[in-house]
Amino acid sequence: MNKLLIGVFALVLIAVGAYFAFKDAPVPEEEIETATSSSPIIEPEDNPFSGRQTQLFNEPALSVSFHYPSDADGYTLVDTSEQTGGMGEFMKFISLYQTEEWEEFQNATSPREGPPSISLMVVPVGTFDSPETWVKGSELSNFQLSGSEVGHTTVNGLQAYRYRYDGLYQAEATALVANSNAYVLTVSYNDEEDSIYADYEAMLETLEIRVR
Repeated sequence: MNKLLIGVFALVLIAVGAYFAFKDAPVPEEEIETATSSSPIIEPEDNPFSGRQTQLFNEPALSVSFHYPSDADGYTLVDTSEQTGGMGEFMKFISLYQTEEWEEFQNATSPREGPPSISLMVVPVGTFDSPETWVKGSELSNFQLSGSEVGHTTVNGLQAYRYRYDGLYQAEATALVANSNAYVLTVSYNDEEDSIYADYEAMLETLEIRVR
């Protein structure tokens, strides 16, 4: 059985979500687990996806969870952590593709770039002494591809940094540091009016990092 191969190297991987040369093998979705600290259900008044059906992604070992749309216009979750493990120090790398685009990609008759995606990367911060120095100093952040300054924001009550850069697609990343790890949620898109960009903003509202 052929396995998905990650194209080029880690920088391009992060920039476009995933870069595949072969894609004949089915990719199982990440098994969704439920932890007592993260509800699998979004109450209607708290649903940032305009009431759409959602799925909870929860990784208790890394203390991270978020919701994503799982309806007919929703997303397919692909976990490429094992494939990317040899290309860096990734503890987790997942990509979310709009299901219709993912199926078109899977059914393509020749190798091609992956479609725009939303990705979550979890990686140890190593010797960097602050979240901002990790963003500006680590090649894995892709900040060196950015022509903008780091914007300051908060996610789930934690200080976070937002910045944009260009790869195969335009990209925007939100990075924060907790539990000695960097958590980076990135969206790649063609235009800010694309639905994937709005879904990214909504996912950020549900992103939970549980500080240990």
